[in-house]
Amino acid sequence: MRLIKSNWFLAALVVGASSQLVACMHVDITDQQYIRPDSSTGYKLRQKLTQDDMQKINPAVQLKDETVVAADQTKLEGAAFQQNGSKVTVLYFGGNLSHVEDSLPFMLKNIGSCNVNLVSFDYRGYGRTVGVPDIKNMQEDALKIYDAMRAKTTGKLVVHGHSMGSFATGFIAEQRQPDGIILETTASNVRDMVSLSTPWYAKPFVSINIQDSLQQVDNIRAMSHYQGPALVLTAEKDKLTPAELGQKVYEAIPSRTKRQLFIKDAGHNGLLRRSDVQKAYCEYIQQVSL
Repeated sequence: MRLIKSNWFLAALVVGASSQLVACMHVDITDQQYIRPDSSTGYKLRQKLTQDDMQKINPAVQLKDETVVAADQTKLEGAAFQQNGSKVTVLYFGGNLSHVEDSLPFMLKNIGSCNVNLVSFDYRGYGRTVGVPDIKNMQEDALKIYDAMRAKTTGKLVVHGHSMGSFATGFIAEQRQPDGIILETTASNVRDMVSLSTPWYAKPFVSINIQDSLQQVDNIRAMSHYQGPALVLTAEKDKLTPAELGQKVYEAIPSRTKRQLFIKDAGHNGLLRRSDVQKAYCEYIQQVSL
């Protein structure tokens, strides 16, 4: 039995197996191959964001810390910035290496001109939040955070998920009806991701077992419940969550007010730096605010 650390490791593993004429190789895939908390990357939070940090980007914004208490009493820690006159708040769930200290300045620089408020939380085991993440508690935490932010938010609340965060966003969309959903470099499900990363000639030699909790993570199913305005961002050169998987998710959304933006010559990260994406983002926020 072998464990994988990424889709690319799986591809290399199965190609090696087939080249050695192995009759069958068994591969177990668990949530720990897809979740990378600070204990696995070496990231350490040195200093929290300050008001001065944010005002260097935009002197008018106000920064504040946020805390939501999870069902098991774990304190989920995050932060938010507010802009005067904003009618829309974006609740942002970042990707696998995302931290509040990086994501808030990045979002303010790139979509702050859309005149949104933004709030984001660190997952368990990331940055400000203690604990050990798994699929179950990440889903429960996402819903707890959403409910807490919905209760205190005046105006519209949009949930934006990037990469791994798009699955938290999908889970919220399956359980609730947010005012808006943004999925950035999303994917359908783990089985599709694994299938795409495995060369066709290696598939006969590989038996893949996906952990039950991972098999329950399916954005096609989750987004098939969502009727509100949705924006799906896919990228031509995305190797981690290929555009065709985001396309599947987009097609599953029944909403009549959905839009997909396919970005050429772009990869998995950094889409919000692009002027065409910023324009689409601001148009979407304007649509939601009406």
